[in-house]
Amino acid sequence: MNLLIKLFAKLLVCFVNISNAQTPQIQISPNPCVNRTLLTYSVLTADTVSLRVFDITGALKVTLLSNIFLGQGIYQDSLILNNLPNGIYVASLTGKLNSKPQAIGKIIKTGVTGIVKVYNEPEIKIYPNPVGTRLNIDFGSFTNSLNNMTFYNFLGQTVLTVKNNLQQEIDVSLLSPGTYYLSINGNDQNKLIKFIKD
Repeated sequence: MNLLIKLFAKLLVCFVNISNAQTPQIQISPNPCVNRTLLTYSVLTADTVSLRVFDITGALKVTLLSNIFLGQGIYQDSLILNNLPNGIYVASLTGKLNSKPQAIGKIIKTGVTGIVKVYNEPEIKIYPNPVGTRLNIDFGSFTNSLNNMTFYNFLGQTVLTVKNNLQQEIDVSLLSPGTYYLSINGNDQNKLIKFIKD
C-alpha cells in the first residue's frame, strides 16, 4: 500500500510538471503578409527582453525591442517590412534570465496575399487544376486590359512572369510540384488564383 501511494505521488508530480510546462509562441497575423503584420507573444515571467527579426541566413533585419523590461503577460507589436525583400523571416523573443529564445515565430513576406483592388471582377478560369504541364486560362472579359501575369510559389517568390501576353495556354512543366498562385494584373483589375502543380 505504501509503495502504491509513493507511485501515485510520483505520477502526480510528473503530471503537474507536464501540465505546467508552457512553450510560448509568437503568433503572426496576417501570415503571409505584404508589408505589415502583428506579432502577439507571451512573457511567462517578468524579464528584460529583446524582440528581433532575422532573415533565414541569421542576419538581423529588424529590432522591435532591445533590453526592455516586461512583466508577465501577453503583448503585441506591429512589424513593418516595407524595406525587406519577399521571403522567410524569423521573429525571436529572448530574455536576460534565459540565454535560449523564449519564443520564435516564422514570418512569410510576400507580394501577394489577396486582391488589392477589384472593379467589376471578371470571371477568369484556369484548368486543369491540379495541372500537369500546360495550364489553360480562360480570360473572359479580362482580355482587353491585361498587363502581366505573375506566378508565385507558396513562399511568395516569383517563379514565372508573362508580360502583355494573352496566351491562353502556359507551359508550367518546369515548376516543381506544389501550391502556386497566379496573379493576373490589368489596368484597373487584379485577380489572384490558386492552383496546384502535380
